[in-house]
Amino acid sequence: MFDDAIRLIRILQLIPQNRPIDTQEIQEELRREGIDLPIRTLQRYLQTIRSDAADFAIDCDETVRPRRYRWSPNAKGIQLPRLSPVEAVLLRFAEEGLRHHLPTGALNGLRPMLRTAKRNLAPDAARANTSWLEKIVVTPPTLPVTVPAIRASVFEAAVEALFSEMVMHGRYRRDTGRFSEIDLHPLGLIQHQSRTFVVGYEEPRGVKHTLARIRRRRLEEAGQPVEEERPVIGLYALHRFDDARVTLLPALIPEDFSLEDFVRRANFEGKRGRTVRLTVVTDSPDLVREILESPLCATQEASVDPDSTDEAPLWRVVAVLEDSALLDAWLAQRAEWIIRSTKEQLRAPEPLVTPGSF
Repeated sequence: MFDDAIRLIRILQLIPQNRPIDTQEIQEELRREGIDLPIRTLQRYLQTIRSDAADFAIDCDETVRPRRYRWSPNAKGIQLPRLSPVEAVLLRFAEEGLRHHLPTGALNGLRPMLRTAKRNLAPDAARANTSWLEKIVVTPPTLPVTVPAIRASVFEAAVEALFSEMVMHGRYRRDTGRFSEIDLHPLGLIQHQSRTFVVGYEEPRGVKHTLARIRRRRLEEAGQPVEEERPVIGLYALHRFDDARVTLLPALIPEDFSLEDFVRRANFEGKRGRTVRLTVVTDSPDLVREILESPLCATQEASVDPDSTDEAPLWRVVAVLEDSALLDAWLAQRAEWIIRSTKEQLRAPEPLVTPGSF
């Protein structure tokens, strides 16, 4: 009985809501997890699940073989543990925050889970008017631009290719406006403001690549040293893909690749590739309070400025951080409170990767 319950729960977890899955796919996923079910036994489990439509609203496409299953759009899904008010607020923050960054379609898979979580508030919160969750708002961190539309199939292909470490084939619009067929080795996903990028490199194509391979093979046959070719890793905006699918080719990940290091070198927020020591002198207690409550860096220092007097108090704030257009905007927004500011370069500029340059 216990084993049956575990199998039923796992089968329910494998059925998606945004796309259908057939019995063979479910059987293969279970087998990979060490659960070996004959196809007829699996069909009986699925029939048992479908017979309880009140709790498990599973749609079945009986026009194809093998049959395909998916959760109904408004299904409750598997019930989550009860949430405390604090947990419900955190979930609401996550939902509102994602709304400003992801296209509508990308959130569809989360909505049933969010609805179920709201229904499963702890009894003390449920007894209260649950409309209090609507009193929580997250303001966009930047100019509230429209999020670019990403095809659902493209988003799913990118995620699947990344986590299965397989090459993704797609039709991609370059900066020139022309489309190219590319085979992309995915190395990571980056969410930046309203845009989502795949970090990766293209499988070389064309005559130049063929000639380079021939020259390389001849050097190897002659016993001469061959310089290892390093892939050109870049950022590929998901909304620029017209279509995409996961191939059966394994993605090759460079041994020395670090996503964290790549992000540091990427030209997000108008970075200039250099570190500066920023000094700000202000006569505004409000600005000092803001900087002390939300420091510009972990090593920030704040003190009374040498030119300060009792009649005209001044404060000096010193912080070491990355120079960027975002920092310039921060200074410009507070210009009326700043007496003077200086930037002292501490590190020479590094070459940066510009988003959308592929």
